[in-house]
Amino acid sequence: MEHSFNTIGKIGLEGLMDRANIAFTSGYRFQGNINVMLLQQSIETVCQCIDKFSFQVNFISQDNYSWQQTETPIFSLHTLQSNSLEEAFTQVCQHSHKTFEAQNYVPMFFTLILGTNPSEENEFIIAQTSCHTHVDARSSEVIFNNIINFYNALYEQNSTEKEKIIAVTQQLKTVDSDIIVKQRFEMNSSANHEKNIEGITAYSIGDLGHHAIPMAALDELLPKYKQTERSPITQYFNVQELITTIRHEYSNVTKNSVACACIVKALYHINVQQKGLAVDHQISFKMLSDILTPAMRLQYTGNYIAFVPVTVNAGNSIAEIANEINDRIIEFKANNIDVSVFALTEDAIDQGLVGTADEPLSFVVTNWNNFTFNNQPDYLADCTSIRHQSGVNIEPKDNLGAALVNRPVFVVNFSPNDELCISQFPSLDSAKVNQNIAIQLDHVFLNAG
Repeated sequence: MEHSFNTIGKIGLEGLMDRANIAFTSGYRFQGNINVMLLQQSIETVCQCIDKFSFQVNFISQDNYSWQQTETPIFSLHTLQSNSLEEAFTQVCQHSHKTFEAQNYVPMFFTLILGTNPSEENEFIIAQTSCHTHVDARSSEVIFNNIINFYNALYEQNSTEKEKIIAVTQQLKTVDSDIIVKQRFEMNSSANHEKNIEGITAYSIGDLGHHAIPMAALDELLPKYKQTERSPITQYFNVQELITTIRHEYSNVTKNSVACACIVKALYHINVQQKGLAVDHQISFKMLSDILTPAMRLQYTGNYIAFVPVTVNAGNSIAEIANEINDRIIEFKANNIDVSVFALTEDAIDQGLVGTADEPLSFVVTNWNNFTFNNQPDYLADCTSIRHQSGVNIEPKDNLGAALVNRPVFVVNFSPNDELCISQFPSLDSAKVNQNIAIQLDHVFLNAG
């Protein structure tokens, strides 16, 4: 892999993200009073501290790209009023690529949606739309939290805190992927990369329901996809009772594992009821894992994520599936298996191998929980946190980019009241794929209680 001589480290995955062309939007919904001028000032101040935001990718091939410095982008806040916050948020997601183009491909833009409906009195959404080439969801979250902290410091006229936030943000940097891999294994002396590779190679995976789009089909599908307008599907579920019930049986199961188990069950029903698969079968999927520690997240910004394979017995109960998923997460976190997957992906990119073979995995799932937003009552001054929601749009530039998103992709995030949001990337095949899954998800959560 060729290395560029600038301040931005090399992560092979970011070259692929440039081709996948993913615009992801995190929506933070509040009730209260927002000072628009202070919010605009906070966005400008924090985002201009990030060196990487003044660079763009010059892509030649998956094993040869560089970061090239450009003019410092202008980070503006778009403000709009709407009678429906949800509809307005969907439109922001729907038109995200057009907005990026209009803003000269700024790496991140923000939209303040003010509710005008009496039923949404004093409610608003701050929508943060990020270019996945520059940041992953965790990096985006750190930046958003810094913006809110700066806003609160402005609101409280706390100069010391403002200076601290600027200093913290300025230290965010992207370093080479191999440096991070080395650091992570030095931090976990019991982890063995070679042993992990053996386990990853031997790990059983399969896509019996054929949910992944074959690479050979992309030549026909991608041009058609580019001619259609996509509207992300976002669903909300009250899962407090379900989580409580499952934890009576498996006390250590995480909320994320429960959400993923329900997604598995939705695809299981499609496999059995619509595709004629046996009642007893396995489903494999890719779970995105943050390979950085929380402390490292405050130092590094970029795509430090691994696509870890997870296989479960889909015919089991939701509780049993959630427990299987939870056990797998504990395993790959304890042994740095996710770090090894990340390293293997970087090696494959170096060799130009990504996108050359089909992967038998039925879907991809990522978790965007912002725990600071969920757990801190005074997160935003003079406001109450209501909901965290998501929406993603994709415009793959070529088949290589499409290889990252050629199967159902789900975003999972929870709100302060344990409301679950599940959103889907648009299908490269047909909007009917998304709609069918959404119907099955409704059925799963309805029957799960």
